[in-house]
Amino acid sequence: MNKKLVVLLFVILFVWNILLTIDLQNKQAGNNTDIHITQNNVNGFTTELTEVSENVIPSMVKIYSGGEISSGFVYENKDGITYIMTSAHGLASDEVTITLANHLSYEAKVLGKDLKSDIALLAVSLNFEVNPLNIAGNTQLNMGEFLLSFGAYQDQSLPLGVSIALVNEKNVTLEKYDDDMRRYYATYLAMTSTINPGISGGPITNMAGEVVAINMMIMKENEGLLLALPIAEAQIIADHMIDNIPYAKTEFGIHGKCIKDMENYEKAALNIALDIANGYYINNLIDDAFAYKIGLRSGDILMSVNSVAIYDYQDLLAMQYKEVDSYHFEVLRSGTKLNLNGVLFND
Repeated sequence: MNKKLVVLLFVILFVWNILLTIDLQNKQAGNNTDIHITQNNVNGFTTELTEVSENVIPSMVKIYSGGEISSGFVYENKDGITYIMTSAHGLASDEVTITLANHLSYEAKVLGKDLKSDIALLAVSLNFEVNPLNIAGNTQLNMGEFLLSFGAYQDQSLPLGVSIALVNEKNVTLEKYDDDMRRYYATYLAMTSTINPGISGGPITNMAGEVVAINMMIMKENEGLLLALPIAEAQIIADHMIDNIPYAKTEFGIHGKCIKDMENYEKAALNIALDIANGYYINNLIDDAFAYKIGLRSGDILMSVNSVAIYDYQDLLAMQYKEVDSYHFEVLRSGTKLNLNGVLFND
């Protein structure tokens, strides 16, 4: 009798366990309708860093000039010419040789250098086509986001390398000087990543393999901190060089932050109404630059330039490259709208 009872209890517990397992699986399936993980894919984007690297490396190049090695990548193919984007400071000479990822080497022509942005463009004729890297659109980067940094090493025997980079800040604005000592502001993407001298000019990509910035400089006093020029500005310059169109940048000389990137506590601290959703808050101005001379001041919110609303840094950047003779700024100052106008002056 006792044995039969024990067997019966065992059967009941076994069946009960099966029913609980089935119920738990059904609940989990019902709660995961927004995330589908199959074959290392999350909502369509690969989770494998190797796949991103394998797609980017074939479009990379090592650049040799004046005994120095730097990095670059295929930016565009047009009319039988392959255009390579790199850093201007990485070119120690106008005599340039590039080596592709397939180890073939070619002489390249320096199509143009922009010393302020530190962007250079090379042109080379190949007997085959190398795919250009995709350029990221106006994507939002967040602190702590994973990126990949690509570049060469100074040792010629080493292959092209890749490192994981973590976003620290997407708009780090530094005060810089021209050779003639005129001051201006330059804005960079700041990351922590592995650093070596040969990565200058190499691309920074997101997890979709799209270029978001170009490796530019290290901060020697801050170990592991890497600064990269956002691709938005590099793209403007490169496209003008390819099409042989003259361009100039009007240095507004302002340093601040986009309103849409501010938390409510930041707005409250700066006496900015919480319902203000766009504009560029000005922290500082260079007193001999264009914006200061026409009347902008610290604490102003720049709402629009020449009737174009300013929602993010790319809007502000694009307006500084416009071919115009004058500017109209709509500004919000202590809750009051102001209209400031200025004609471009010769530096």
